[in-house]
Amino acid sequence: MTVSPRNDDALERLAALGMVTAGVAHDLGNHLQVATTAIHLLKLELTKADAAEVRACADGALEALQRANALSRRIVRLSRDDSGVGDVDVEEALTAMRDALRWTAGPTMRVHLDIGGAASPIRCDIREFESAVLNLVANARDASPDGALIAIAVRGDPHSHSVLVAVRDEGCGMAPESARRAFEPFFTTKAPCNGAGLGLALVADFARRTGGDASLDSAAGVGTTVVLRLPEAPPSR
Repeated sequence: MTVSPRNDDALERLAALGMVTAGVAHDLGNHLQVATTAIHLLKLELTKADAAEVRACADGALEALQRANALSRRIVRLSRDDSGVGDVDVEEALTAMRDALRWTAGPTMRVHLDIGGAASPIRCDIREFESAVLNLVANARDASPDGALIAIAVRGDPHSHSVLVAVRDEGCGMAPESARRAFEPFFTTKAPCNGAGLGLALVADFARRTGGDASLDSAAGVGTTVVLRLPEAPPSR
């Protein structure tokens, strides 16, 4: 049988499609978890008279499902375009995500936002930024005992003209050899049924595409801190 020469471009596109597919499925799971938690809380609140809390749960579930729907559309295109890219106020975005962060962490975890109010906007797709932060919170949740703290801090770094977003947990941490591989696609220290090893890889990919980077500091038995360094948006003309 004659085998045609490899079409490297097609193979690269197929490999990229596989990565996008896996990434979409992973992020869909995070957003659907937020929606599921919100709807569960909504059912509980229906027995009470607090209409404001019921409305907040319903709004949170709807927003999470809208994020999931937007993610699903990404699978039909192989390359990411810039149609969703714009200037994003990180502190404003995290404040708007407060309920989603709490629902992703789960009812037994504490989430603390440390926002200084001086960070400059960054240039990115806000939905991808939200997905990256939710991935970090989900990872922190899975690594932490019930009742532990997940701290999210934002600081401006004038030396590198960047915004630093740090997510810290008080969880099990990683051994040095695992920490070195943490951002590799499909590498995971979790049980096979509990993780695909894509969360941190997707976070690092997001940071790289914004022109920044992601770093990790972890110690076994102490916890983990992941820092995103995201360049400031260029001044508007």
